[in-house]
Amino acid sequence: MCERELADPELLRMAHVIYVEMSRQLGGEARAMIDADHNLREVVFEGSIDLLKVAAALSKRCCVHPSDVETIAEVATADMPIPRMTPA
Repeated sequence: MCERELADPELLRMAHVIYVEMSRQLGGEARAMIDADHNLREVVFEGSIDLLKVAAALSKRCCVHPSDVETIAEVATADMPIPRMTPA
């Protein structure tokens, strides 16, 4: 896992920003893709998303820079893949 764990409010903010950017890209109908309880764990949508635009939006709106981002690469083992941290 990441060395610096994000606090729940930080995770919720990041999830909300991703949701907002996805809904912008998907258009007006996308506002309905989240339920009335704002459950960010069960967002369902149909359409295509430009992940480069999402990344650009996160960089601009949340001051997330590529040098600050870590990705998880999966290393296959005999029984199951294990996540491994690598620089983005």
